[in-house]
Amino acid sequence: ALYNGMFLEQAAYCYLTGLSVCCHRKFAFFMVLGAVKYSNSGHLSQAIRCNRLSSILYRGRRWTHIENILNNNLSKLYEDRSRMSQNPQDMQMAIAYTRRFMQMCNQPMSSKEFLEKFVGQLVTYL
Repeated sequence: ALYNGMFLEQAAYCYLTGLSVCCHRKFAFFMVLGAVKYSNSGHLSQAIRCNRLSSILYRGRRWTHIENILNNNLSKLYEDRSRMSQNPQDMQMAIAYTRRFMQMCNQPMSSKEFLEKFVGQLVTYL
C-alpha cells in the first residue's frame, strides 16, 4: 500500500504541471487517493501532507462535501497520530479540523457518530 501511495502522489504531481483548472482538480483527487493508501499502510504523516495539499486546492470553491470529507479525514489522522506520538499539537490540529468540519454543517450520519466519539475522547484527553 505504501508504493501505491507513492505512485499516486507522483501521478498527482504530473497533473500539477498542467495549466488548466481540470488538471489541478485531478492533482487534488490523486493526492486524496494517495492519502488513503498512505493511511492504510500506517504512514500518517504522509497521509496528512497529501490531504492538506488537496484541501488547499478545494478550499473556497463551494464544494462543501469534498471539504467536509477532507476536514473529517484530517481530524481523524491528527487524532490517530496524537495517540501514537503523545504530541499535544496534533490533538490541537485535530480539534481545529473538527471545528472546520462542524462549521460546514453538512454532516452525514457516519460523521455525526465520529464527532460524538471524538468529543468523548477529547474529554478523556483533557
